[in-house]
Amino acid sequence: AAAAAAAADLETANLGADAASVLAEIFDIQTHLFKECSENKLRTASTLTYGSATAMLTRMRDPRLRAAGMWALARSRPDEDGSPMMVTLPCGVKLERGICVLAAIATDALLAPAYYYLANESVPFEKICLPDGRVLGQYELFLEAIAVNRDYSFAYNNLSNLVGDYECALLRDGRLLTRQQLFIEALRCNTGYFYALDNLGSMLGTHDKAVLADGREYNKRELFIEAIKLDATFSSPYINLANCLVDDEFVTLPDGRRMDRTGLHVEALRHQPRDPDVYLSLAECLPAGRHVSLPDGTMADQRALESAAFFVCGHPEGAYRLAFNMGSCERLQYEPGRSASRHQLLAAACRATDAAIRDDAAMMVHRAALPHARRINASRRVARRAAFDAVG
Repeated sequence: AAAAAAAADLETANLGADAASVLAEIFDIQTHLFKECSENKLRTASTLTYGSATAMLTRMRDPRLRAAGMWALARSRPDEDGSPMMVTLPCGVKLERGICVLAAIATDALLAPAYYYLANESVPFEKICLPDGRVLGQYELFLEAIAVNRDYSFAYNNLSNLVGDYECALLRDGRLLTRQQLFIEALRCNTGYFYALDNLGSMLGTHDKAVLADGREYNKRELFIEAIKLDATFSSPYINLANCLVDDEFVTLPDGRRMDRTGLHVEALRHQPRDPDVYLSLAECLPAGRHVSLPDGTMADQRALESAAFFVCGHPEGAYRLAFNMGSCERLQYEPGRSASRHQLLAAACRATDAAIRDDAAMMVHRAALPHARRINASRRVARRAAFDAVG
């Protein structure tokens, strides 16, 4: 089962004909470890992780096998001690996952998923020094993954997030691609890539159309419907499709059901009940004073949806919207016996990733503090005047 789970990564690792031998080697090592655990009573087989098995690959003499082992080890589940960024080698040494990825690149420089992993884990303006001495940022790491594997669809899709609407990405092979062309290129590499379909639909205008590499032509709504057809549990196309509709307009889903804006949001919550974006988007399209029946049978209004986005899913924008519609002395009860003030909600909204929401929440906190500061200063002035009069 662990070998099958690694197949997707290893197939994109440019191993070619060696992929089968790598998977067979992993299977043999894991079988040996399971047998050793059961015979020596070292630990039960149920606690054996995929990382501890693939760590054995790092001892292989074949460089390709060592690279595959380091890469699989970096992609394994967290250690038993709960350290998500650390992995344990066969000798007992703990290393950061990023070091394992760099070690895999040092052994095999054509490991495209490793460059993609480093790009996703890095933050903007961060630079990573590769084993060959090159210092690359997030943008260059995606370019390197594409240069190593021209058909790596994930790299095209994520590279587009770093390209503006009116900008182009210059690839290492000389191609100059816009953001829309990057999504189309990702779909050329993987026609069933529903994330790219949803992203491509999000950037199209209402009357625009996109022509894919295989000749298929889609408008904005058709791209979202195609993404739902490929993966009905993906919530984002439901939200984007709902935003394309006007009030009282219906759309037909791939399974034949007809839904309006509210129905599409409820269907998204049925598949992703802890997605805060669904709650916030549903609160926006729900008229004031109206209630909607959620998949769990509860009735929710606009405030209840915004409360779920913050108190259940932890999204700071939910706190901002709640505070925006509250009075200065009002308290919101979110659980029996527990409530939050407007100031507490604004303090939580100041941690939002959206700069506009974060700055607006900080300004609201500042404005709320001004009257209190004026009252304190006025009382101090009165006290000082009384003291001067007493002294004469």
